[in-house]
Amino acid sequence: LTLSLQIPALILSFLIFLFFITNQVHLRKLQNQALLVLFIINFIQLSSNISLLVHFLRLNRISPATGTYCKFWMFLESTLDASNAFLAAVISIQRHTLVFQPNILRIRLKRYIFYYSPLCFAFCYPAIFYLGAVVFYHCDDSQWNFELNICGDTICYFSNNQILATYDWIVNTALPIIIIIFANATLVIRVIEQKTSSTTDYFLVKTKAYDTPVTQYI
Repeated sequence: LTLSLQIPALILSFLIFLFFITNQVHLRKLQNQALLVLFIINFIQLSSNISLLVHFLRLNRISPATGTYCKFWMFLESTLDASNAFLAAVISIQRHTLVFQPNILRIRLKRYIFYYSPLCFAFCYPAIFYLGAVVFYHCDDSQWNFELNICGDTICYFSNNQILATYDWIVNTALPIIIIIFANATLVIRVIEQKTSSTTDYFLVKTKAYDTPVTQYI
């Protein structure tokens, strides 16, 4: 079922990526640049997942059956998952600036600080974290199950280091979700408030315009 959904998603991601490449005029908009980065990460994740999963299903076992291969798979999966989450969170926050304070990003220095740097962080931080937590973390090779997909989907620090596991869940999983929900909810509220305020101001101006001739006769 997962594979049947991943293949259409991969095709759709490729078509969107192809659209941006063939219509580069749309990349002049900052919001589209961030979306392109997100689609690229999604495309890499889907294509790598499908390749590794098909290889496993074809042999019905992990090959090569080594801890290094399992660590590589877990590192790739964890890094791309977290990168997608952090990118979505960063984009959700940046929408506030793009909608309400777009002039800030017209200055090159501020554009690099407030726009490009967070996007870079959203990918670099997960890669660095899981490089230490998965690749360089000492593990007993007996934990891997070479008969199951993703080597049993077990990461040794989950069971060996409770502090690191808790940090990973709170910061790399829960925090991006909370930011996405909060940022998008507040964006909708701010847009509604702005439209309501604009409508109120418009009617006040129209009312004053109609009242002015009347007061002249009083």
